[in-house]
Amino acid sequence: AAGIWTWGRFWAHLPVSMGNMTAFMSAARDKGVKEALVTIWGDDGTECDLFSALAGLQLFAELGYTDDVDEDVLHSNFRGSCDEDFAMFTAASGLDVVPCVEEPAVCVTNISKILLWQDPFLSIYDPVLAGVSLRQHYEALAVKLATGSDRLKMPAQLARTLALKCELRRDLAAAYTAGDTARLRALLDGDVSALIDAVDDL
Repeated sequence: AAGIWTWGRFWAHLPVSMGNMTAFMSAARDKGVKEALVTIWGDDGTECDLFSALAGLQLFAELGYTDDVDEDVLHSNFRGSCDEDFAMFTAASGLDVVPCVEEPAVCVTNISKILLWQDPFLSIYDPVLAGVSLRQHYEALAVKLATGSDRLKMPAQLARTLALKCELRRDLAAAYTAGDTARLRALLDGDVSALIDAVDDL
């Protein structure tokens, strides 16, 4: 029994899931295992869209027949079985696969969950991201996912929300420390106000 990484996050971590699934099914075949299954878990609040695991399930089905999955066939079969775009489902994993992650196939960070739930005045995760800018990543991801199906509306809106929030404390603290009240007012009227609306929409 292998697992599609749905736990502790909002969208399945498909790069990790696909790497693990491929190794799992290859090993099972080599050892003559005749029956295998794949699991989906809801740990940490079941906040994940469980339908985001469908792309992983499609790969699992393909690996039941071959070790050498043709990517074009995989994408075509996913379109046939789910009427969805495999590449877009994988792109939505970008909620957690951010530019500072060097090996997406093995890194299991759930940064989108941390960034969404942390208090913007405390931002206890900020030291981990010192010197890292994620706003452009999330802005671009939101634009990309907005062109997809209805299933991608949630990750698209989450990306919009994270774009506004991921550097908010950093910007507020810098303006406050500098005594720049004009900048603080601009942030309150701009990003803070937009963030409140984005969270409501989310």
